[in-house]
Amino acid sequence: MALLNTISADNKVTHVALAIRYAVASKTKTDKWEVHRYTTKSFSYVGLTESAAKTAAESIASGLKRTYYIWQENDEGELEKISVQLMQDEVAAVHDNGPMWRVDVNVNEDDVSYVDNIANDLSLAGWPLGGNYRED
Repeated sequence: MALLNTISADNKVTHVALAIRYAVASKTKTDKWEVHRYTTKSFSYVGLTESAAKTAAESIASGLKRTYYIWQENDEGELEKISVQLMQDEVAAVHDNGPMWRVDVNVNEDDVSYVDNIANDLSLAGWPLGGNYRED
């Protein structure tokens, strides 16, 4: 079998298609609930040459760097929207055996939202919750 010089759906192996890890909710000073939802997925591109694996890893990593818009509470208790550029993912060119290489990719997502009443937030249905998420 000849080693590949490109990545495609033909040499992609999915390990975890999409897994919901957990959601965390906590009450803010403004009586809103800050809800973090965490998900992950992982896959590999296999059967690559060393050069192709390293090039693909760099390309994938640059494409996964994202700008997140998050809400931050200021000293007055008001919410301000700020942007942050983050790389939460893991991308690596890995030597398999002999001349064969692969690219391993683990994509982690953290979605933040603010809701008035967590008990009525249907977007949390089915999410395993952690942290303080009950209203007293």
